[in-house]
Amino acid sequence: IEIAKLVGSVFTTVFIIFGLFSIAAGILLIFLIFIMLAAERKPEMGMARAVGAKRRHLVESFLAEGMGYDLGAAIVGLVAGIFVTFGMVGLINAFAETGLGLELRTNLTPRSLIIAFCLGVISTFIVIFFAAVRASRLNIVAAIRDLPEPIVTNPEAATWRGYARAVLNAAVAGGAIAVSVFALYRLPDFAPLFSIALLFGLIGPYVYMLRRQNFGAPRHERIAGQRIPLWPFLLVPLIPFYLVALLIVRVMRDRNPRVSFWLIVLGILLPPVGLVLIASQDRDRPIAWGAGFGVVGLALAALFMEWAFSSDSYFFFAGGMSLAFGWAAFTLRYFRLHERISFTILACLLLAFWYVSPAGALDFIIGDLEGGPELFFLSGIVMVACGTFLVVYNADILLPPIATLGARLGRIVPAVKTAVAYPLTARMRTGMTIMMIGLITFSLVMFSTVNDNFTNIFLSDDAKGGFDTIVFVNSNNRADDLVATLEENGVDTTPIVAVSEQRIAFAGETEIFVDAPSGPGVAGTFTVIGADAAFFATNELEFKRRAAGYGSDEEVWAAVAGDPTLAVIPGELTDAAGAEFSEFALLTLDPSLVEEGFEPFTLHLHAPGTDLNTSVTVIGQVDDPGDIFWNGIIVQRDTVVAAFPDSDSQRFVIKTRDGTDQEAFAKSIESGLPQASAESFQKLLDDQRAASQGFLLLFQGFMGLGLIIGIAALGVIAFRAVVERRQQIGMLRAIGYQRSMVALSFVFESGFVALSGIILGAVLGVSLSWVLFTSGGIGEASEGGDFIVPWLQLIVICGIAFGASMIMTWFPAQSASRVAVAEALRYE
Repeated sequence: IEIAKLVGSVFTTVFIIFGLFSIAAGILLIFLIFIMLAAERKPEMGMARAVGAKRRHLVESFLAEGMGYDLGAAIVGLVAGIFVTFGMVGLINAFAETGLGLELRTNLTPRSLIIAFCLGVISTFIVIFFAAVRASRLNIVAAIRDLPEPIVTNPEAATWRGYARAVLNAAVAGGAIAVSVFALYRLPDFAPLFSIALLFGLIGPYVYMLRRQNFGAPRHERIAGQRIPLWPFLLVPLIPFYLVALLIVRVMRDRNPRVSFWLIVLGILLPPVGLVLIASQDRDRPIAWGAGFGVVGLALAALFMEWAFSSDSYFFFAGGMSLAFGWAAFTLRYFRLHERISFTILACLLLAFWYVSPAGALDFIIGDLEGGPELFFLSGIVMVACGTFLVVYNADILLPPIATLGARLGRIVPAVKTAVAYPLTARMRTGMTIMMIGLITFSLVMFSTVNDNFTNIFLSDDAKGGFDTIVFVNSNNRADDLVATLEENGVDTTPIVAVSEQRIAFAGETEIFVDAPSGPGVAGTFTVIGADAAFFATNELEFKRRAAGYGSDEEVWAAVAGDPTLAVIPGELTDAAGAEFSEFALLTLDPSLVEEGFEPFTLHLHAPGTDLNTSVTVIGQVDDPGDIFWNGIIVQRDTVVAAFPDSDSQRFVIKTRDGTDQEAFAKSIESGLPQASAESFQKLLDDQRAASQGFLLLFQGFMGLGLIIGIAALGVIAFRAVVERRQQIGMLRAIGYQRSMVALSFVFESGFVALSGIILGAVLGVSLSWVLFTSGGIGEASEGGDFIVPWLQLIVICGIAFGASMIMTWFPAQSASRVAVAEALRYE
């Protein structure tokens, strides 16, 4: 039962980690859709504001509409998710039958369905809320005339006073709550201080909200007769904080004192002072929110660093470093350093951090921090975001080379130039779309590449150890001489080159105690394999670690063959992950015991329920491919017989001549030896590879669902672009653009965005996989191994994504090409 629960939790963890990529892409898509919806309704919203509607009315309108979409989509998603679950479980069972020997069952409970439905609805509602708040901030005149929002000049821009005021506003608007909650969890010694900060922090958002309402307006702007917002009274536990906020705003709304820089700094450090300052500040003064929340992120980064080093967690260290780089980017932009240069340099530095830190380049500073599968998601989010900044801030570098290709591209050059230039005028939309596609492509490429490389290591022909067939014999009717027995039963034994008999004491039948050079070690159980002289003379298993005094693999095997007190251990014995999937308390050794040139150490083999004790000395560790078929402590056969007399499991491994049909030979052995079952090593490897490939396809299909999100975003943008640029289309047609050139311009434009996201995700996924794999960042087995790139899979993934993107764009492109010139020029 415990193993079943563990296997289920592993599947759940993997699906959740990789599903987070689709969730992140979905959040970006929802935000993008509502931004474009607001852009389409901009004149209507301007007119509504002009006739008396408030910003909150616009927000409520968007929320009401969004909740309709939200609930409908959640119901459809819940039903679709149930069908997908049954399909995926069926596929897993189909693939697992050949390789893993496990069976999953679908278990749907009302509780899990309700939780999934509610999480989807709530997360979507939160995204819609922030999108609605953003859309409600508009200039009435510009909105009615459908003009770009006027740029508001901040007189305090690029000044330390403005920077401090931005930090103060960010802290009051919610930053203090986030920092205080994390600090209470991580710094219990300062709990009283941060508890007080949290209490004042809960007042802050109400103060800021009231300051934007009619209640918080100064006397000359306040409209008589309007009541205070009543919805905060629905949050019963927070009513006291709302009442305090009402009092502060009521006292300070008609005051506008002059505030010095140092008083603002004091307000950041002392929450009560900060609340009073926010309640009395000019409501129309611009605020550099990016710079303010950048400092909040820096404070969280410091807490993450403390968490990382106190718990040896690489996840929090990497998260803290990423937040610190974000703070640096927003700060440099606030102080008007060249935006392209600052974002480009910081994005490159952060990418460099993610490349060098998994390789251990920073271990001399940060020590040996541990990471888990959650790092896949964090690395994907951060690296794709950095890559997106690099693309949107530097893509215009492509324009001059395109211009020089005029002679080759001919008449389509104007369409190509327009296709590259226009997306860069709407960096937010373009960046969000590139990031959506890049995230999904990154996860697909990363998983495919890592899976293929691990398959190449563990399921390579090296796992066979130089043998071709394995024969398991019934312990109640053992065979003393396999070749003679087969010949007696009429089986052709001429293909046989060598035969090794092995006796095995499986995990659960052994107790093993460790005496290490550093002192008494751990105890546990593990499989012990006893091999005869033919095995030691014939096998081709390689070692990844040898004890001091042994210069080659042959010397180690020769020593074990000649001394019954020597042993070699498998690679899994120093990997604690394997022990989690066993029903027994498997022995796990500290990897430091078997570093290259290690000092031999002793294992004490004990047969449970007896007084038998046998000591062996470990002089080598077999390389990881051997774990597939030779996952046990290997000693001489007589040692196992003497140490574990009740363990009577027997098997033979056979090396055959080149050209032998292994499966046919295995069947002939079974027909001549009824008490035995025989399998070809190659068939067993092929079954494992098929199972691995099946899981890969399953996850690719699961992640491919997320790719639909990015493609949908391209379609939304393309359809919206036709409406937005209707007048531009008319002018282009008037100056000589043909219908085909207009259509090509839209197709090239979406192609540029799609290719940017696809190439970005593929390059980052392959390069990070290479770093992790070759540096041992995802397991000791991968360190220094040959890295392979699954080109065919990458081409298929990228080709499908790009082809689907082009199909989604083709229809709005055709619509744009059919716009009438005169009608378009008159369009407003």
